[in-house]
Amino acid sequence: MLIVRFVLIFSYNLDLDGAEFTFVHYIQQLLQGLPLYLNPEVHPYSTVLYTPLNLYTVFAICKWLGFNYIYDVHAIYIVGRCVSFLCVIGTIWYIDLIVKIYSKDKTIRLQSIFVFLLIISGHAYAFRPDSMKILFFVQFVYYFIQYFFYAQRKLDLFCMILFANLSFLAKQDVVVYVMLVLVINFLFQRNLKSVFVVAVTAITFAINIFILYLVLGEYCLVHLFSFNLQVISNIESSYNLLVALLNTTRLLPIYCLLIYNLYKIKNGNNATFLKSIIITSLAANVIAVVFLFRPGSYLNYTYEASFLLMFTLFLVLFFKPVSIQMKYSIVLYFAFYFLSNLAIKNYVVLPEKEIKYKNEYSSYLSLRKQVLPLMKKQTCLYAPNLKLSIFFADRNVIYGQEYHLDRLIYANLGLKSCSRLKINSSNSYDENFQNGNVDYILAFDKETEIKVIETYYTKYLLQQKFNQFLLYKFQNE
Repeated sequence: MLIVRFVLIFSYNLDLDGAEFTFVHYIQQLLQGLPLYLNPEVHPYSTVLYTPLNLYTVFAICKWLGFNYIYDVHAIYIVGRCVSFLCVIGTIWYIDLIVKIYSKDKTIRLQSIFVFLLIISGHAYAFRPDSMKILFFVQFVYYFIQYFFYAQRKLDLFCMILFANLSFLAKQDVVVYVMLVLVINFLFQRNLKSVFVVAVTAITFAINIFILYLVLGEYCLVHLFSFNLQVISNIESSYNLLVALLNTTRLLPIYCLLIYNLYKIKNGNNATFLKSIIITSLAANVIAVVFLFRPGSYLNYTYEASFLLMFTLFLVLFFKPVSIQMKYSIVLYFAFYFLSNLAIKNYVVLPEKEIKYKNEYSSYLSLRKQVLPLMKKQTCLYAPNLKLSIFFADRNVIYGQEYHLDRLIYANLGLKSCSRLKINSSNSYDENFQNGNVDYILAFDKETEIKVIETYYTKYLLQQKFNQFLLYKFQNE
């Protein structure tokens, strides 16, 4: 499984998973010497929905290696994917440390690592912040367990709070899960120690937010919070419903098993610990399902909840005798889980497709050479799916795909999501396509993209075709 993902680090595919090209755009922005968090409500309308640790890590490596933000696009992908892959390896190391608290059996340790690799999707290996976030979250859980239930050293307390905050700096949604773990622990322990940890962690999160505001500018918090408030206007017709059903179906047997064990747990040495961790994992999974209905979300929104669920399953099986029938049932269950991952191509390499991706990459560079002579320096260009924009990042490109995330998702993947921003209005952004401020739209000759243009950008007419690419130009009425 890891060999497959290592090979894919070097793929010329512009999107292994999770709209990787979005993150390449952010690195290009930084390599140009621009701030990461620009004003998202003026040109070029670039919106960054994530806390900066992962992005600045990749940027620092790319800058140190002297990458050119136009001609080293593939190299930027490789660096971003390498960072993610190393984070997965680091997470495996800490999962092994957690399991060794309870069992030194090598078979059990390997099985636990295998289960972890099952629950993470391809997003974890792609150029995205998810793997860095889950690494720090698992480290947080490890030191949480040590501090409250085993070694109880001051170093464990320090590391627990440190990794909680590093996880937040990698991707901010983890705050919900960190605080859930700590608050439920407090509700069961109800002592000064647990109160202190909840208070200190919450305060350090607040300090981090304040530092981000001071260091990265006034627009940072607008990006991180305001533009993340996306809602779905029609759940029934959104792909999110299918993802939520897939996730729930795959995990339903474990939900049932844990609820049954929660009911059966009797008072004893480990009863309080088991009850608290079962309730935490079940509550985390309820939250994860809610998160899955945010436009643009996928199984990466369930990593923390799934990890807690599998860890809880391990504890229940460890502390209670398991029948042969139960062992066989669990093996069959994870075989089913593995097959479902193959169905969504988490661990698949297709050599013929890799050759195709490399040829496509060359075609993007050729397209750049063909299109640039047609455009003046200040000519404004827009690409509906953002993928093509990264090859024109040195030109006057308009972004703003987050204003209409449903259009980006449909153009790129053909999936419906019916999204809209909860707070920010798209009126000023949309006006650019009505008054001619955007001169050209560049798209793939693809049904979904053509439909987006014909539906929402009606003042643009096809001017020229370059093989599988279409160039539209604004036409005055």
